[in-house]
Amino acid sequence: MDLKGISLIDSLSKVFTSPASYSVVGSPVVRSGSTLVANTAYDGNTQPNLLGAASTLGAGAQDTVVFVVNVKTNGNSGPFYSSATAEGSTLDGSQTVKDISNNGFDPNPVGSVSTTVRFDLPKGLLGVAKSVGTPTLVSAGVYDIPYTIALSNLGTVDLKKVQVVDNLSQTFGHGALIVSNQISVSGVGTVTVNPSYTGQGLITNMLVDSASTLAVGAKATLSFIVRVDVTSADTLTFYNTALASALTPTDEVVEDVSTAGTNDDPDNDLDPRNNSQTTPIVLNSLSSNSYIGVAMSVRDTVRKADGSFNVTYQIVVKAYGPDALKNVSVSDTLSKVFNSQTGSTYTIVSAPIITSTGSALKLNPNFNGGTDPVIVLGDSTSTLAAGKVDTIQVVVNVASSGSTTTFLNSAYAQAIAKSGTVSDVSTSGLNPDLNGNGNPTDSNEREATALNLPPTYLAIFIPEGFSPNGDGINDLFVIRGTVGLTVSLDVYNRWGNLVYTNADYHNDWDSKPNTGIAISATDSNGVPDGTYYYVITLSDGRKFVRYMTINR
Repeated sequence: MDLKGISLIDSLSKVFTSPASYSVVGSPVVRSGSTLVANTAYDGNTQPNLLGAASTLGAGAQDTVVFVVNVKTNGNSGPFYSSATAEGSTLDGSQTVKDISNNGFDPNPVGSVSTTVRFDLPKGLLGVAKSVGTPTLVSAGVYDIPYTIALSNLGTVDLKKVQVVDNLSQTFGHGALIVSNQISVSGVGTVTVNPSYTGQGLITNMLVDSASTLAVGAKATLSFIVRVDVTSADTLTFYNTALASALTPTDEVVEDVSTAGTNDDPDNDLDPRNNSQTTPIVLNSLSSNSYIGVAMSVRDTVRKADGSFNVTYQIVVKAYGPDALKNVSVSDTLSKVFNSQTGSTYTIVSAPIITSTGSALKLNPNFNGGTDPVIVLGDSTSTLAAGKVDTIQVVVNVASSGSTTTFLNSAYAQAIAKSGTVSDVSTSGLNPDLNGNGNPTDSNEREATALNLPPTYLAIFIPEGFSPNGDGINDLFVIRGTVGLTVSLDVYNRWGNLVYTNADYHNDWDSKPNTGIAISATDSNGVPDGTYYYVITLSDGRKFVRYMTINR
């Protein structure tokens, strides 16, 4: 469907904050023949829309907007995170569509990862990530484990003598035995694999570095399978790390330690060197150990008209191991999070709900987070099947004085397995077992969930009227206390006709109408004296519907 009224908002003033500063160089540019219209007044602040009101997009069309920004770091070299928001409506106005930008050049992928800019990185920058596939049971106690190593040149110069060191004998200790005396590595990209690689002893280099390079922006992958005998091992969980290195054209050494997964920069700060989580492999699928795991995240925060927030907590609880869990209970003592010490109060908006299907958990309708902190009742009817994941949502209204802006919350889960009572303290996010070892109770998997609320805004002051007579006193309708907010203003006369509208109001209305049917030639001097009612909507969700008087 064709779209009209296309807007593209990029508020650079929220990205390049003090002490850094910025300026837009020239004007945004659209391609020749584009149906988009560039906003030549775009400045990323008072004019955050890159496009003009006449911009359209045909069905299936894809277009680009290019603009240049000059940044003065003034000691703050980043990282700076930027996102653009696109919006448009169908030609008949029946539907409005909106999307937040994703990093890169393809608008189709799901997600809204910010685009990162920073000015403190070295020219040579190498990233490496290591992922592991599903192990295959070859025979009793013997597994084939597939690994993939991904390399990326994230710098601004080509790299030479690229090398990856992966010492598998350090990974598979504890009585485990690497069956393969020689491991076949396949490579994709401008790298040459070492045919003699074994991953043991002195033969841990995976590449022939003299024949391995990476151009700027280039990627390469290495894939291999390790056969391991764990019959005599005292553990079935193993952790692996690879070290990548290279030289710049001026022979400077660049290095990176691998991080788990396929993304060498999972925190999106453009620096892979601060990401080095080991890659785990768990071979204890037949283990007799059972656990309960719990994770908690903040799903949504909605500001209410009174300045409080409706906060939706999402709690994920999962059974690990071969056994079903019974007498499952989950609790969350909110009174330890929101209290006089943290300058806040809370109320339960609605009883907890389960959003997953097929749940056998029994919710507590009397949960209040204080005297009754139990969300899931731990009676015999509350169970989790082996491997079952259930998701619970709790909506809490939080009112804060603003003295504290970050609140840390944890949930507690308990159940009975064949081996006895099992329990877990929540970790932040949606995955109770971050390292993937089948045991969600590890000490490093007990991170409290942070709720970040914006600081309390100044009280909003809206005048009861103004006198636009040109004497320099009270000539404009000025709303105070809106620093950092976007203000939308609509003004109606006593017959209900809209006489003035501005979706991004900047305290500059002098009573002149900008919409509606002209009343008389005196409109150029402003609407007539009298009483008008207005609707003010703030970007934090607050809304004011009141009356004003214009009296010259």
